[in-house]
Amino acid sequence: PSHWAVVVRNRGLAPVLSYRMAAAVATGDDKVKGIQLLQPVKNLKPGQVSRQQIKIFPTILNPTDRVVFYVNEVTTDVAPWKADKDAVTALVKSVAARFPVQ
Repeated sequence: PSHWAVVVRNRGLAPVLSYRMAAAVATGDDKVKGIQLLQPVKNLKPGQVSRQQIKIFPTILNPTDRVVFYVNEVTTDVAPWKADKDAVTALVKSVAARFPVQ
């Protein structure tokens, strides 16, 4: 399997009650092949850093694919937030198109 890691820092003044990252796999022709959720992280204090690893198995990852990490959901004292899947797919395609596979 292919190992990937993402680092998150709370740059806000308030703690984050929980958040969940996701990894999207974009193909060489700018299509989203799959999305894999990481485990939720709880109680991220202001200034605190969290590092998470994920295994992406070879059955879905080709040499020309790219892995894009994004915030899938966040819960704070103010309000919960969740990413819109259609908007995320459009953004991943857009970014993948700007960075073509060589």
